[in-house]
Amino acid sequence: MHKLKIYLIILCLFFTGIGFISCSDDTATTEDYTSLFDGIFASVKSEYTGNLTLLDNTAVALKFKITDDNISGAVSTDVKVSEFPMGNIFYNLYPNDYNHINVSSEDEYVAPLDSVGFLSSSIMNFKTDNSHTSQLNFTFTKDGVKHTGWAQISTTGIYYSSQGTLQITFTVTDLVVDNEDKSSLCSGTNSISYTTLAEKVQ
Repeated sequence: MHKLKIYLIILCLFFTGIGFISCSDDTATTEDYTSLFDGIFASVKSEYTGNLTLLDNTAVALKFKITDDNISGAVSTDVKVSEFPMGNIFYNLYPNDYNHINVSSEDEYVAPLDSVGFLSSSIMNFKTDNSHTSQLNFTFTKDGVKHTGWAQISTTGIYYSSQGTLQITFTVTDLVVDNEDKSSLCSGTNSISYTTLAEKVQ
């Protein structure tokens, strides 16, 4: 969260510099920009819902939220997905047999926001802090055999504050199944990602 504040201050100073060039007595102050950006950052925190189209062209609903967490006095703003869609991961693992997989358990996906920027006075972008994002552990059964694995996932987003919509992308960067590295299945032309334009839950 400290990094986010520093980033906001830098952006505020940048836009204040632009304001000094204008020929108006209504030049925005640093406080105006700080208030504006703080307001946008506060408004991104919400529950969202959207639809994903998976690699096999099936559509699934996705629900997630962006919320503050306070763990032992340390405050962070996190992306949270209670039921992460595993379809594209299994599609790459078992392209000819992915429909015969039953997921028995998976962790909640939690990723803290790290870098935040502003593309305009109403559009904010962000990415998550991969170094502080826990791996997503999961267990599944295929052909009667139980398997365990984990995935490392990064997230980027573009928030349109005036519409209350969020374009979010989840990208699998590392993948391990039964202690075997499967990361080659999520790189290059085999990349595993999910993108949706989500709306706030009313």
